[in-house]
Parts: sequence; C-alpha cells; structure tokens
Amino acid sequence: MENLHFTEQTLAKISAQESDFLVSLRKNNFEIFSKLSMPSFKEEEWRYTDLLSLKLHEFSPIERNHKFRTAALKNKDVIFMPLSKAAKEHPDLIKKYLFTAHKDFIFSDKLAALESSFWNDGVFLYVPRGVSYEGPISLTSLVDESGKLVAHHNLIVLEENASANFYEDLGSAKGKNLFLEGTEVILQEGSRLDYYGLQNYSAESFSFGYKRGILEKDSTLNWNFALFGGKIGKIKVDTVFNGSNSQSELQGIYFGQHEQHLAIITNSYHNVPDTTNKILTKGVLKDKATSISHGLVRIDKNAPQTDSYLADHVIHLGQEAKSNSIPSLEIINNDVKAAHSASSGEVDEDQLFYLMSRGLSKSESETIIVEGFFEPILKKLKIGQMQAKSRWVVEQRTRGVK
Repeated sequence: MENLHFTEQTLAKISAQESDFLVSLRKNNFEIFSKLSMPSFKEEEWRYTDLLSLKLHEFSPIERNHKFRTAALKNKDVIFMPLSKAAKEHPDLIKKYLFTAHKDFIFSDKLAALESSFWNDGVFLYVPRGVSYEGPISLTSLVDESGKLVAHHNLIVLEENASANFYEDLGSAKGKNLFLEGTEVILQEGSRLDYYGLQNYSAESFSFGYKRGILEKDSTLNWNFALFGGKIGKIKVDTVFNGSNSQSELQGIYFGQHEQHLAIITNSYHNVPDTTNKILTKGVLKDKATSISHGLVRIDKNAPQTDSYLADHVIHLGQEAKSNSIPSLEIINNDVKAAHSASSGEVDEDQLFYLMSRGLSKSESETIIVEGFFEPILKKLKIGQMQAKSRWVVEQRTRGVK
C-alpha cells in the first residue's frame, strides 16, 4: 500500500510522450526506488528526523498544470526552459549531463530515487563558454492543490568562464503535499554560479531537497537558501571539489515554528589541492519546533592547502524548542585549515532587557534581535525579492502572526 500511486503503470503514463532515453532513465531509477527502504533512524543523516507521519500512499503525482513560471531571457545564447522541453530540443546535452551529479543520492536515498523517477517539472539552464548573464534567471513554483507529489528537477550547466545567477522561489498556499526537489549544478573551468533558493510550503506538507554541485578548476559556487515551510522541511547540499582553486560559500537561514521540524544537511568533499569552502547557517526556533544541522567536511589525502569552515548558530524563542548541531571533520591530510563551530540558546537576556527598558514590548524586542541575527546573511542576498520575502516571513513569525 505504501507505493500505491508509484507504479510502473503510473510511470508509463507520465513518460508516454518522452524519448526512449528518458523512459529508460526513469525506469532504471524506479527500479532503484522500488528496492530501497524508507530512510530510518539507523542512518546518521536521519537520526533526528522522524518520518513516521510520512505515508507515500497519501500522495499521487501532480499534473503539469500548477503555477510554474520561468522568466524569459534576453540572451539567446543561454538555454533556459522546462527540463521536459529541453529533453526534446537539446537531447544531446540532456543525455550528457542529466543525473550525473545525483547518482549517489539516487542509489542511497529512496526519496531521491522517487524524485528522479517521477519528476514532473524543473528547468534546464545552460550557459555557454564565456557568457556572463547577471540575470537573475528565475523559477517560481506555487502549488494550490493537496494530496500531490510535486517532484521537480533542475539541471544547471555552465561551460568554461561562464557565469549566472539563479533564483528558485518555491511555495504552496495550502494543502498537504509531498515536495521533492533535485538540483544538479555542473561548473566547468573558470565558471561561477550564484544559487538562491527560498522554500515556504504549507505547514502540513513534507519537503525534501537534494542539491549537488560539481566544481572544476577555478570555478565558484555560492549557495544561498531560506528554509521556512513544511511539517518536515529538509535540505541536503553536497559540494564536490574536483578542480584546484575551486571555491564555494553556503549561507542559509531557517525559521521553525509550532511543531515544525527542519533539517539542514551539508557535505563538502575536497578531492584536490587548493580549494576553499565556507558554510554558515543560522536558525530560529519557537514554540515546539525542532531542527537538526548536520555538516560534514571531508578532506582527501590528495587535497593539501584546503581551507574549509563550517558553522551553525540557533536561537530558541522559548524553552520548548530544540536544536541539534552536528559538525564533522574527516581529514586525511596535514597541510590544511579546517574548523567548525556551533551554538544554540535563548535570546540574550541583557539585549532583551535593554530594548524593553527603552519602551519596546517583548515581542518587538525579540523581533529586533532576530532580525539582527539574520541580517549579516540577508544583506548579502543579491536577489531583492528573496531578501524582502525572507524579512517578511521572519518578522511575521517572530511576532506570532499566522
């Protein structure tokens, strides 16, 4: 009963108009999905995330008719279109790159395998050699149905010395849905991508995001995310350094309320010399919300001169919120710099007392403190829409506005 709506017959219906290549790819991924078990507490990544309330049989694949918009581009050299359309118009590129970065996810995680089998939207972004598109290149997805699996997959490829900004805005107004998001980023030599993602799904929904970037020589990948929605909201970001002098920075904020559970998983794999990585996440939890931040930095024996930093900081608005930060370093080389830090606790009493002594209410004082806590990350966002939305959500939640 668990996989009632996820069968070979359903898959055949979804892929009826697709090429033999895509049909075969979906079938292969579906076979993996069918063999894998649901994630459990036995796996370190899922130890603090309870999936007992997630019942796959409650969801059926959504049709491609929800509000899914991509912005038109002025540069004709840049390819930006729905992934399904790109598979028809640019089959050679799709065959070359699709799911090459996500193999590890698909073979190890049942939900990632489900996403790779039943994806029903997503985009293909391809920036050719030497082209710089400051954009932003944006995707907006708003779902107003219930009881649906919404699986979308993004494939982003930048050739040598190309650059772009990509913004993904994901939301749902109401309803209980299962959202699975996959994003593959492939950066060739000297390229640069700034990725921005905001997730604000309904409180009843489940959300699991899988993102992986592959960096070649002299490339730069900057991840920026804001995680707000879902009964369970989880994001996993892998960054793989395969080229020397490649660098990445990840900045993320999250805010949980009521009985939300938010999970942030980051893995950084330094495989070559002279790579740089910085990860900073900040969260606020109120009511009975919980969070887990699990970060891994792995430095290979062939990766001297690596500089990698990992940090997670959390504020609790109240005594019932709970957070866990688990930073991990796996280092097989002595010629590196690697560090991590984590902190959690309630609002600073001295700051609160000072603001309230100036005539502000407790709610107003907490809002100012929380906004100041997030501001170092928010002020760096180049996407004004994401910056404004994030500030609005933070203010509303801190003040207790539903």
